[in-house]
Amino acid sequence: MIHCYILKLNNQTHYCGITNNITKRFIQHQCGMSKSTKYYRPVSLVWLSEFYDMKSARLIEVRIKKQGVTRWLIKNVGINLPKLYVPKEIVTSVIHEPLHDRMGHTIE
Repeated sequence: MIHCYILKLNNQTHYCGITNNITKRFIQHQCGMSKSTKYYRPVSLVWLSEFYDMKSARLIEVRIKKQGVTRWLIKNVGINLPKLYVPKEIVTSVIHEPLHDRMGHTIE
């Protein structure tokens, strides 16, 4: 499955992306391993959708970014955006699995 997701950043803006491993990608955002969100942590997952193929997910991502992520959320999800429930496996993997940088070195 491919996921299209939206994060709320600590400066109250939003970031939209796609991934085939939402757990790993969320951890990367939280740990500062993503260039786009590195300086705006912590992040919260506020919207998530699953797709069967990359093409469909990419089309939605482009549509969201074209309209403006925050504007799209207000129009399509609602203005009062609660923090999305983060599945236990994401939290568990943050605590128990070692993280690696892009060069494969373990991050402590």
